[in-house]
Formats: sequence, C-alpha cells, structure tokens
Amino acid sequence: MSARIVGGAPLARLARQMRIARRALAAAGLVALLAAPALGGCARNAVLELELDLPRNFGPDVPGRYAVVRVVSGAVPFDQDWQGDDALPAFPLSTIQGSVQHVSLDGSSEVEGAPVRVKVRFCADPGCAALGDDAAPEVRLQIDRAFYAGKRTSYTWSIACIPNVAGQTDTPACATPQRAETDVTKCEVAGCRTGVTRSYCVGDQHFCES
Repeated sequence: MSARIVGGAPLARLARQMRIARRALAAAGLVALLAAPALGGCARNAVLELELDLPRNFGPDVPGRYAVVRVVSGAVPFDQDWQGDDALPAFPLSTIQGSVQHVSLDGSSEVEGAPVRVKVRFCADPGCAALGDDAAPEVRLQIDRAFYAGKRTSYTWSIACIPNVAGQTDTPACATPQRAETDVTKCEVAGCRTGVTRSYCVGDQHFCES
C-alpha cells in the first residue's frame, strides 16, 4: 500500500458535500444514488481518498504542533510502534482554525480485503522526535475494508479536538480520550455510487463488490 498527499481530491470533496446533503435527506427518509465509474485506464489497484478534518492547535502548551499521519494495512496492531508503509509529510496545525487535508492511499491486491489503520499523533516536531513526543496526543482510525480492485472509495475522518495529555494539552478540555479509536465498517466508506445514502451496502455487500 502506498500513500500520498493530494492537493485536490474531488471525490473527498464530494463526500463532504454528500454528508451535508445526507443530513437533510435523512430527515425526509430519502436516498439518492447514481452508479459511479471505476478507475480509468488499465489500473487495477484500489484507491482510498482519505479526508482528514483536523482540529486547531490551542494554546500555550505547545506553540507549534503538527499532525503526524501514519498508515498501515494488515494485521499490525495499533499498540505496535509502526511507522506505516509510507511516511507522509506532517501537517502543521493552525492556532486560528481547523484544517482539511487529503491523503490518497493506493491498495494492491495483497491488501485489498485487509483493514486499514491510521494514526494521527499531535507532535511538537514534524518527525515526532521532540522531547515528550513519545507520549504525544494520539487518535486512531480503523476501516474494516476500504479497497476494491480498480475502484475508488472515500472517507472523511473528523477529529474534533486534540486529546488531553498531562503537561502537553491540559487546556482546553477535550472529550476525546488519548488514543481513542474510531472503528468504521465497510458500509460507511463511500464508493461506486454518487449521490446520498445512509449506507454503501446492500445487505452485507458493498456497492463496490457488485
């Protein structure tokens, strides 16, 4: 699996627009879907467009803080100290407002059915090498399945705030605990349809499996 930063991810932006529309349609019990095309050309790798909705960096505890993203696929547990299949550039956090970053993940056939795990650590150093970064605030994401050969999927991970760690992020209070894990089923991952829906599955089958 390989990862890269993308300057513009149309599908991820579409997913954000879909979430806004979904809230309105859900109130009316409506679902709107259209078939989405597969990847063009001869590409057989799967692609996950991951949108990271990052929080702002509050306060005087760490004046400069980075969101350091690491991604791995397969049976590697979160508690193991892994750097990910690919090192991604660290994202500097704004002290004024949150930011949205896009990461494009390519999945080969070897990892197609494997879970995808993502760590975001909020470090003082872009390589998480500063004093205290070994205990930096951290949040975790696991997607049960994100890849389908020749198909493009997307998911937005919204991180509300930086978890509180004594001596690092004492204030303001964050309801997200340290190393909180967000678990995402395959039916929550957008793909192979454009439009608005509450689930991207029919029964247990994802639209990209049909």
